[in-house]
Amino acid sequence: MSNSVFLYSLKLAVILGISLIITSLRLNFYSQIKNIEGKMEKIQSIDGTLIAYQKSGSGPPLVLIHGGTADYTRWNPVLPELEQKFTVYAVDRFFC
Repeated sequence: MSNSVFLYSLKLAVILGISLIITSLRLNFYSQIKNIEGKMEKIQSIDGTLIAYQKSGSGPPLVLIHGGTADYTRWNPVLPELEQKFTVYAVDRFFC
């Protein structure tokens, strides 16, 4: 194996290793947040999929769905304002 192929493979292995560590830390962090908060409710859809959400506020329903790499805590900065006028359902697409 040539030196450049070896170095490329080594760099790739290091990057993958770091990515796995970061992902593991992120999963652990979010699971700890959810255990501390204890505000999540779960329902089951018709097809059996679990859907987790946090319900707060009062008024007409407003459903918030976060983007791909976030979770329901993404909405925390705006929740106090929205809760004054709506019953907010902040759906959590991860860790159901």
